[in-house]
Amino acid sequence: MHGLQELFASAEGEARWEAELRALFEAGELDEVHARLEPALVALGNEFGEMCLSITPDQVTITGWDDLVEAIQEHEGDTITAMTLAIANEADRAFEKGQLHHPYMLLGLYSDEHFDFSEADAVDLLEEMRAEEGPAWAGWDEDIEVYLDIDGLDRLNTALLHHKQRHFFRDDAPDKAPLRYVEYVLGCWWRALLYQQAVTSECAIHGLPGGSRSFPAWSICGPRS
Repeated sequence: MHGLQELFASAEGEARWEAELRALFEAGELDEVHARLEPALVALGNEFGEMCLSITPDQVTITGWDDLVEAIQEHEGDTITAMTLAIANEADRAFEKGQLHHPYMLLGLYSDEHFDFSEADAVDLLEEMRAEEGPAWAGWDEDIEVYLDIDGLDRLNTALLHHKQRHFFRDDAPDKAPLRYVEYVLGCWWRALLYQQAVTSECAIHGLPGGSRSFPAWSICGPRS
């Protein structure tokens, strides 16, 4: 039996496990996230785990970052001081057999007009993102046409969208979670890790002009979509 099957038997156990991962993501401890997810995927001992592990960080890349840097530099309005990034799937999607589903990227660019990003630290940003009414900057992104795309996640993304056990109902108080549900949860977090590693890589290689800052928009919504 996989070690997480017993933990995920209760919603509380699964929530604690995910809260620990989320905290590591928010702290930027991606190596530690990898150190937790990799052995859990290995322990699955099946094709799904092998497929996840076969997708390495160097295979997941973001295109359009140069255009993003140029757009920020050439923006004639208020200085861009922050951006949000996320990946998502089309709400209305076909499920024809053999079709790969490509996740798209969401990008928001912001100035200090509605939130003082320049003076905020990571704790301030995360607290604002968790605000019940939504962050102060919501809906106030700058009108800048620039597009990013992410490659390398199609196979995993498709497997998650087609997964046979995306939900686990605990009405009869089970003593363990189904292995297929555990693999689905692990796959979702592995996709989130690969995405965040790709963002981190682009920031390290190309950076952002003018001291702009980025943070993962998925932090308040979780890795599943």
